[in-house]
Amino acid sequence: MFHTDLSKEVTGTLLSSGKPIGVCLFGLAQTISRIKQNLDVPIFNNAIEMIHAFKKQCDYYAKKEEGLPVYTLPDGIDIGAANNWIKGNAGVRGEEALELLSHFGLAVAESAVAKDDKEAIHVAERIGFPVVMKIVSPDAIHKSEAGGVITGIQNAEDVRSAFGCIRENLYRYKKDADFQGVRIMKQAGEGYDMFIGGQFDSSFGPIVSFGYGGIYIEVFKDIANILCPANRQEINDKVRKLKSCKILQGTRGKGAGDIAGYVAMIERVAHLLHQFPSIRELDINPVRVLADGSGVVALDARIRTDA
Repeated sequence: MFHTDLSKEVTGTLLSSGKPIGVCLFGLAQTISRIKQNLDVPIFNNAIEMIHAFKKQCDYYAKKEEGLPVYTLPDGIDIGAANNWIKGNAGVRGEEALELLSHFGLAVAESAVAKDDKEAIHVAERIGFPVVMKIVSPDAIHKSEAGGVITGIQNAEDVRSAFGCIRENLYRYKKDADFQGVRIMKQAGEGYDMFIGGQFDSSFGPIVSFGYGGIYIEVFKDIANILCPANRQEINDKVRKLKSCKILQGTRGKGAGDIAGYVAMIERVAHLLHQFPSIRELDINPVRVLADGSGVVALDARIRTDA
């Protein structure tokens, strides 16, 4: 429409029609701006902008007609144990949060903390080689930066050597660091590193984020978000739209990862955040999606909860 066509009769028809009618005006910027100020109907600057608005309105009413979805907790969740863990772990916690995740049925890598090299050897032999060793210290939130992660450890002598190396690296990183031991963890098989995170938003409540993870999470920023709780189909649709989903499908000779397992893990995290709004931040990174399609394993975690 040209602005000369916009009469009182036209605007009256727009307001009384009960139909989603859009108006797009072409003319001088100052004139269009003055018209917008004088009318109480939406005026769009171009046809593309108007079509996008129609699409969002269409999606809104389609969603409204579906009604409220019903969400049911997946099997294998121990609400009582999870509640006890959260009550006893207010504030910021690191990899010990893997225990909470296991209460919600998430597969986590078996691990234990050793205070000295002898205990570390005992734990590694019990878990089974190969293992990964990681620093346990509140002064090394980013373990890799502090030289606090050693992978592919195959025997007791390597455990003893790695324990001393990790401790020295920590003190080199920060002289007065609080060394609390080393976590010995079963090394996961080859696969693709994704992440699952969450936070509590003051407007929308708990939100789960997921996408390409590992050490490149801040580089590629291949992330999707979803409100909690969420059903598996909603999550699957968003996972399939990630650029990294093509990697999960198998690249350069690697097998396809367990995409369905990754979706199922996100669903459980969404229920966890919905059940416990005291969880303010959650970061599970990396989440190893095994390249042989045999499963998904959480390898590291960090959580912040209210008291």
